Amino acid sequence: MPTTGVKAWQLRYKLDKRHQTHTLGRLDRLSLADARDEAAQKLKMVGRGLQLTTGKRLQRAQTIASSASAFGSYAKAWVKSESRRARWTEDYEDEVAASITNHLADLDSLPLTRITAAIAAPVLRRSERDTPDMAKKVRQRLRAIFDQSRRGWLHSRQSDPRRSAAQGRVEANASASLDWSWESL
Repeated sequence: MPTTGVKAWQLRYKLDKRHQTHTLGRLDRLSLADARDEAAQKLKMVGRGLQLTTGKRLQRAQTIASSASAFGSYAKAWVKSESRRARWTEDYEDEVAASITNHLADLDSLPLTRITAAIAAPVLRRSERDTPDMAKKVRQRLRAIFDQSRRGWLHSRQSDPRRSAAQGRVEANASASLDWSWESL
């Protein structure tokens, strides 16, 4: 039983003459047969000399990085950044955040680097149809979020390219695919 007190299936193995323990899953979520299958897969990895906890940490970091690179995360960061830069009032900051939430919510969970004109166009058209007065502002804000993402990558690239890649920033060569014909949307 792990030190947390939760009953779980564990795999004990030896790697580089050191005893290791890897948790396969909680007892209530993983059957004995599934635990044995999982253990067999993990033992194959150990046979190749791979450290199981390192793989688990990498997978967790990738999950965090992918959620951090979502449009919604960048949009929130842009609002905070612009609010400080332009010295917005708290009410105006809330208004801008609400307009992004109301009009661009369909993009929130998408990775920033995967959003294309074909994906953004229907969202912008719906905004134009439903609230024509806001459509121009929504389009400007969307463009500003992408522009800040590109600038952020270029500035951080000089210091540490791995950091910007891990954060999922839009790369300069990827920016060509994001250089949409905004007026046609």
